[in-house]
Amino acid sequence: MKSIRTIQTSISIFIFAAALAAQENVFEWQDVSCQFKGTYDSEKYDEKTLQDTRALIDFGFGLPLQTDQTVFDVAKISSLDVNELDAEYFAVKKRLEGLNSVENEYFRSLKKRHLDTLDASYRLKRVTLVAHFEPKVLEFAQYERACFVKWGQPVIEGGQSLLDAWRKLTDEQKTRNASPEGVEARYRGRFNSSARDKWALVDVLGFGWWNCVNKSIPYVESDGTPEEEFKKLFEKVDNVECDEP
Repeated sequence: MKSIRTIQTSISIFIFAAALAAQENVFEWQDVSCQFKGTYDSEKYDEKTLQDTRALIDFGFGLPLQTDQTVFDVAKISSLDVNELDAEYFAVKKRLEGLNSVENEYFRSLKKRHLDTLDASYRLKRVTLVAHFEPKVLEFAQYERACFVKWGQPVIEGGQSLLDAWRKLTDEQKTRNASPEGVEARYRGRFNSSARDKWALVDVLGFGWWNCVNKSIPYVESDGTPEEEFKKLFEKVDNVECDEP
């Protein structure tokens, strides 16, 4: 017959094991190449918090806003819609602000950085989009002065000033392209068309102005740090499967 002490010990071990099992849960996720399974302490995090933290990390992949601010064809200028951009921005910001991610210093900072990127991207996209219809908005855009002088001012002035900027842009593109003859032929075809001024506007805003000021957006680099910080939340992480390199 088992002693009372032995029975009590067995019960204690059972209760401890049950409590431990209740605290440990499994969360599965996938990054760009691998699937993972992590064991976490439910006393520290819940599944929704981990899901929101993954959503915060995934926000850093790709552009924060998808609405076009430039076009590659003059026939598409009329499709640029500032209301669509505004609506997307407010929806994305609400979703990002509403993520209840893990409350530690790193992920609080990451969320702020993503919000800063979103706001900066929106402001730049909006002013660039509107400039297709109201070029003078570029006068009030607070970006690098050199970008404004080289590309923004000619857009505002229009006429020969814009055409000169377009020529300068084309010459710069030719130095970076494997087929400079093709770049020149495309320019000549557009220059000789009835929509010459519109082509100049589209190219200078899209390839001159945008590429210049886009460098000011504080994009969050995907250097692997968010993934490593996420793994630190778990007691154990198993690599389930990875794509072939």
